[in-house]
Amino acid sequence: MPTQASASPPQRQLLGPVRATVFIVSSMLGAGIFLLPSSLSKFGTIGILALVVSGFGALALGVSFGALASKLGSAAGPYGFAKDAFGRRVGFWTAWMFWLSAWAGTSAIVTVWVSYVGFLLPREMSAAERLAIAAIGLFAPVLINVAGPRAMSRAQSAALLISCIPIVILVTAGPFSITRDFLGPFNTSGQSALLAVAAALPVTVFVFVGVEAVAVLAEEIENPRRNVMRATVVGVLVCLVVYVLTTAVVMGTVSAEDRKAGLCSFSLCMSYLFGTPLAGTLMAVAAVLAGFSGLVGWALLSGEAPKCAAQDRMFPAVFARVTRRGVPMTGILLSQAMAAAVVLPVLLGGSGGLKVLDIVLSVAGIAAGVVFIVTVIADIAETRKSGTGFSLPRRVGVVVALGFSLAVIVASSIEAVKHLQAVLVLLLWLAIGGVTLRMLKTDSREDALPESQPPR
Repeated sequence: MPTQASASPPQRQLLGPVRATVFIVSSMLGAGIFLLPSSLSKFGTIGILALVVSGFGALALGVSFGALASKLGSAAGPYGFAKDAFGRRVGFWTAWMFWLSAWAGTSAIVTVWVSYVGFLLPREMSAAERLAIAAIGLFAPVLINVAGPRAMSRAQSAALLISCIPIVILVTAGPFSITRDFLGPFNTSGQSALLAVAAALPVTVFVFVGVEAVAVLAEEIENPRRNVMRATVVGVLVCLVVYVLTTAVVMGTVSAEDRKAGLCSFSLCMSYLFGTPLAGTLMAVAAVLAGFSGLVGWALLSGEAPKCAAQDRMFPAVFARVTRRGVPMTGILLSQAMAAAVVLPVLLGGSGGLKVLDIVLSVAGIAAGVVFIVTVIADIAETRKSGTGFSLPRRVGVVVALGFSLAVIVASSIEAVKHLQAVLVLLLWLAIGGVTLRMLKTDSREDALPESQPPR
């Protein structure tokens, strides 16, 4: 049974640097990698350049996360960073927006994951079958997380390792089969190269959401002052290399028309390289495992950030509940239930369901971008507070990180303004957050109370 964290200290099972790196790679790779070739085809191969630009932006942002962890240790991730730099209210809003991005992002991953599972079936799935598979994608990760962070990491590592085998084969054998005819023109957007890259950025920034994963989980990481930075930087670099190589290989071996099929383009590429449909099926299995690996990690993240804030009395107390192994199970279950409420109309609503997904994705992207910007500004504030100052490379990195964070918000806002409902959902979420903050009684008088003195 879950217990209050203050009543019984959980048994800590910390993740080392390797498992932390696996965690962030799983959180970013997820299902998005298999959609890149189809999403970038309309721009030409210049889309790969936009992918590299986004990768360096994510890397700069990751350095800010790592730098804050180096200064503050396991300071409860973005919530702790924001609280330490700007106070409890900003900490609350950072946790509130991250929670939105986590459960809403989970709903999107599950929706794509269901389509990947369907690719393996010999016939089109019924509505009941889609819902059953979605339920597995939502709640099987909950069961895996019950065993604790290390057991979760073992399951996640196994799924990621198996899924990477076909991907490694693809990027090893694929470059020798790339043809200029399939690659096509460098820039097919009809715009200048600079404008084409700018237009492709909204597509590419989203595959790096998850860069914050290890920082959010800092309390479960061994020596977070050192390992958050290392795992984040290595994880982003690994994902960037994989994204660029797989996208280039698929774009160079599969026709533009076939690339529109999303996951099918990866399977077609493998089938072409090895001359058998079985190779394509193995790639589809890899997509299912990669997506599931990401879902396992995001389930934990969706409970971890609210837990940290709740333990500090800056989130509803129910989120502070943890199991004997320190798992924020109540928060995880509530988050998965929120995601399920989105997945249901998406899978049953046809074109209307896809509109719901677009709305949720745009809102989640804005929320993630806000968390990113607050983190970078917190990095600046903490550095000034310490009196150490920034070296020239770090100054450049901070500017790039801010640019990446703004790109996430702009890309999401472009989609949001297409749907009035997205704006209304975001305003509603902010209103609920305001009411929640008011109920927590975090006015200035209570902020001034000593930590040991409970608010009246």
